[in-house]
Amino acid sequence: MQVQALIKAVQDRLQESALDGLLILDWMDEAQNRIGLRVGAIFPKFLNPDGTQSTLAEPVFDNRYHELLVIYACARYRESDEAMNEAQYIDNLFENRLNEAAVYIQVPLTYRDDPFTQQFTAVLAQTDFPITKPNFFPQFNYLQVYLNGSIKQRFVDYRIIGNTVSFLNPMAGGEQITCTWQEAEPYNVKPNTWGGW
Repeated sequence: MQVQALIKAVQDRLQESALDGLLILDWMDEAQNRIGLRVGAIFPKFLNPDGTQSTLAEPVFDNRYHELLVIYACARYRESDEAMNEAQYIDNLFENRLNEAAVYIQVPLTYRDDPFTQQFTAVLAQTDFPITKPNFFPQFNYLQVYLNGSIKQRFVDYRIIGNTVSFLNPMAGGEQITCTWQEAEPYNVKPNTWGGW
């Protein structure tokens, strides 16, 4: 759903056509934060830090779950209107739907924020991107590196030096680097049992 359609959906449900669109977007940003915490993501915002509307045209997750944003915004409105029982009912509806949806929401790679993913935004001439997450072990983890969503090849596009992904060519600035890996298998060494002397 496009942003303006989401705003209108909130206004229609609340029967408040004059309700400020920027306030609705602020509530929908809060909803996206709650969804992101549940599914391991950081989604782009509808509002810029200065309170103006961003250029985001629609939420980046599957449109089957955009209704969650509308439900959450309605709960915040009822809360501000001091209709606490109704706000609580709508909050419970949001949580129940989120619990159902969290299993199915597919987070686009560039928005993942989980223990096995680290995101970077490159600056001019940057080549090195240190992975600082505690569960990354370069000798055990299978690492995949993406530049603006396109997978890159080790030894062709980058090297791994310690915990740092080092690109062979410097960045122009503004590129999105995504490093993702799988959990390392436990390293178990069976003891050498001597059958006797």
